Amino acid sequence: MMIFFREGTSPVLSLRYYTTRLWIGTPPQEFALIVDTGSTITYVPCSSCTQCGTHQDPWFKPESSTTYKPVECGPSCSFCDSDKHQCKYVRRYAEMSTSEGLLGTDLLSFGNFSTIEPERLVFGCETAESGDIHDQRADGIMGLGRGAYSIVDQLINSNAMTASFSLCYGGMGQGGGAMVMGAIPNPPQMVFTKSDFRRSAYYNLELHQVIVAGTPLAVDPVVFDSKFGTVIDSGTTYAYFPDIAYKAFTQALSQQVKLDRIDGPDSHYPDVCYGGAGT
Repeated sequence: MMIFFREGTSPVLSLRYYTTRLWIGTPPQEFALIVDTGSTITYVPCSSCTQCGTHQDPWFKPESSTTYKPVECGPSCSFCDSDKHQCKYVRRYAEMSTSEGLLGTDLLSFGNFSTIEPERLVFGCETAESGDIHDQRADGIMGLGRGAYSIVDQLINSNAMTASFSLCYGGMGQGGGAMVMGAIPNPPQMVFTKSDFRRSAYYNLELHQVIVAGTPLAVDPVVFDSKFGTVIDSGTTYAYFPDIAYKAFTQALSQQVKLDRIDGPDSHYPDVCYGGAGT
């Protein structure tokens, strides 16, 4: 079992995400990664990157790690860099940011709070990034989703941890929180909801109803159950609704909020934002 605490030097409220620390290579190189249940791969910018932003730590230098190994092209590769004969990855996110790079393996460790020894795991060595991924202060993403390259599944498959992990977030005004890798006793009176792991690599739940000011939205629950279901994504700042639910939600909200609508921060989506002071 291991526990991470989000570093206190990065206020959650201003950066809009939670980070933890990860060390890669020999000798270890340190990185701050967004804790992301909506991603299935862990990646950091590498020294060969041609389109990476300025983040809080230096880029990873594979050439400086005596334990780094490239993942060579083979049947398990979804993409292959034919020039380097190395597996590639490509990720595109809902807010239109992207990350792509080469796959490698190295020793990954989790700091003094961890009881797990450094493990050789597959991770992404970024060669290009765009959008929020490019502009963010955090170095990269810790992928906690499910799949062959998920850091959780890799640790489980190597018998380094049991098939369970937990996230506990502090309030946005407080910051902090903890991540536990491995099983822990359930807190008293914990309430559970079902998650159908057969549907996708994401963690989903059954959303039945949305209530605004005590009144349920007139939306059929089946609207929330298409494709992946309602996904719990620790790396995404915003909530996203299907069109039908979004229109019902904004209509109900506008009846309660007596302020002027203003443009939102994401030009790709008609976010619900208001300007002015309210009581």
